[in-house]
Amino acid sequence: MMSNTKMSRSIFFAAVAVFLAGAISTGCGKSEDPDFKEQHTVNAAEQAKDEAEFRVYLQAAEQGSAEAQYRLGLLYSYGRGVKQSLEESAKWLEKAAEQGHVKAQVHLAIFCYESGFGVPQSYGKAAKWLKKAAEQGDAFAQYNYASHCENGKGVKKDLEEAVAWYRKAAEQDQNDAQVSLGKCLYRGIGVKQDFEEAAVWLRKAAESHRSEAQTLLGNMYQNGEGLPKDDEQAVYWYRKAADWGDSEAQYRLALYLLDGIGVPKNTAEAIRLLRVTAEKRYPGAKDKLKELADKGDTQAQKAFKEVEAEHKNDGISFGRR
Repeated sequence: MMSNTKMSRSIFFAAVAVFLAGAISTGCGKSEDPDFKEQHTVNAAEQAKDEAEFRVYLQAAEQGSAEAQYRLGLLYSYGRGVKQSLEESAKWLEKAAEQGHVKAQVHLAIFCYESGFGVPQSYGKAAKWLKKAAEQGDAFAQYNYASHCENGKGVKKDLEEAVAWYRKAAEQDQNDAQVSLGKCLYRGIGVKQDFEEAAVWLRKAAESHRSEAQTLLGNMYQNGEGLPKDDEQAVYWYRKAADWGDSEAQYRLALYLLDGIGVPKNTAEAIRLLRVTAEKRYPGAKDKLKELADKGDTQAQKAFKEVEAEHKNDGISFGRR
């Protein structure tokens, strides 16, 4: 038996539907707008095109075409030309993947098994399909499989294997892999520590706007690790990463601006950056801001009070031990 509330809602939505249908048919409301008519026609045309595309791919997929099976999986995933079904999407992607379709293998691994969309989540199966795609030379798969190896996600943890796959992907200009390989070389994880080679890969990623690589490259210039010590270059890379919101880069740039090393001294900009990083609770930022405030800097005092108030509102006592 339908409850009174549910019945009322049903009657309401039915009435709205009738009203809208009548409004459109009688030419009142949005239907008088030529732009609305044009958009409605375009949408209808696109839907008809999607449905026709779906029928073509379905026929080819049922006949065994791996490419059609992959495309069909995507259409089901996005609900294009057919009612969305993540289960059907995973089914067709797996059929294509079993035939060696690289993109299907990657999609099945990342968006299905790793995320649990349309199939029970399984890091093991995700790693299995990533490895198959990686072995066929897909750089994105190589990077992701390397990450699974590094973290023991669905496979036995193997740092040397991770580095090997990061290198394969990095050599194909996969920027995330270049960052990861650079970090492994910098820290000696799964490979002998090598600052100079680390700098090579980090620079490639940094030039492609990867903020983590930019920050680490700044560290290396600041400390003279694998690169000549160069404060101006350190500031250059910290500033680039700071512009992307990297907290470490913002904090380190603030310290440079306070000291006027490698860059003209700019206390106001330094305090602004310290406030930003203090708000994000970056280690050391709150203490540095308080230090400046205690020395009588009015801008720092104002910034410290404002940040402290914000953190207290979050239920955190700020600047006290």
